[in-house]
Amino acid sequence: SQNLDLYPMPCNDVCNIRLNTFSDKAAIFSIYDLTGKMVFQKFMEIPENNIVTLPVSGQVNGGYILKVTGKTDSACKLFLVR
Repeated sequence: SQNLDLYPMPCNDVCNIRLNTFSDKAAIFSIYDLTGKMVFQKFMEIPENNIVTLPVSGQVNGGYILKVTGKTDSACKLFLVR
């Protein structure tokens, strides 16, 4: 999705998310493994620089889906944890 940039890729201890075109000031950040199981969810404020940092150090190496859901905007992106 063009709305989200994740870095570093693959993510290690943290995953930084740049919300490029998000108009909402807060959102629910959900991480799902590739079986569809939710492994993380948190409601967070979106700072003025539009960059949010999520912890991923407790996750097993592999692929995950990030879903960001605000009042008016939402976006999903696949990412890797190593």
